[in-house]
Amino acid sequence: MTKVTTYIINGFVLFSLALILTHGWAPLEIKSRTLMDVAFWGLLIAPPVALIWNLFYFRTLRKKALSSILPLSVIAFLASIGFMNFLFAMNPYQTQDILYQHAEHEDVRIEFQMQDVGALGYNRRRVIVEYYTPLFMITHPLPDGFEPEQDWIPVNEFVNELGIKFP
Repeated sequence: MTKVTTYIINGFVLFSLALILTHGWAPLEIKSRTLMDVAFWGLLIAPPVALIWNLFYFRTLRKKALSSILPLSVIAFLASIGFMNFLFAMNPYQTQDILYQHAEHEDVRIEFQMQDVGALGYNRRRVIVEYYTPLFMITHPLPDGFEPEQDWIPVNEFVNELGIKFP
């Protein structure tokens, strides 16, 4: 039972770390708010739990040291970027306007998206978005002064996923 628990805790740390690294440094982004919460909160809570569990579960000093490398690395990574910066990055970008849709591929759109960063306001961006699943999206930033070609159909649909209320 304790061996299975060790695998589950350390596996959850790896799973959360893989999701966060994929979200941060690849064009693949997490669209689902629930999956984003699991990944971010899992990366905040699981490494200290894994560190304490591994230190008490393993008997030899070598196994304790080896099993502590991943949780300590994650804790050091979070401390280096700052816990508050990490928490502010927790909200996914959400669609406010669908500006254009590709004529041949209806899952490819040009969107105006916003990200809530708490008291700091909103981050804004215009991106080409490719939806493959409801959980993930692939984004490509638009260059300044981008004008769509003839294979883009103007949509101008107001979505307001953030639920911003206007006066």
